[in-house]
Amino acid sequence: MWSIQRTEEILKQRFETATEGELERVSAIKSELDEKKSRNLDDMSEMKLPEKQKIVRESHSANMEQMKM
Repeated sequence: MWSIQRTEEILKQRFETATEGELERVSAIKSELDEKKSRNLDDMSEMKLPEKQKIVRESHSANMEQMKM
């Protein structure tokens, strides 16, 4: 016959396994985003000022279009 303690142990094990899996998933996503951020910063550091200004203007224009909708 199952005891409450055994049920509690099983639930704890399941929760720990689920939590570990979720932490691994989030960690992988974070690593990927950090890598993309690093590449973007490297790309931006290699650009000259006029190129950066053009990107900012284009982004600003796109944002303004979305705000009008």
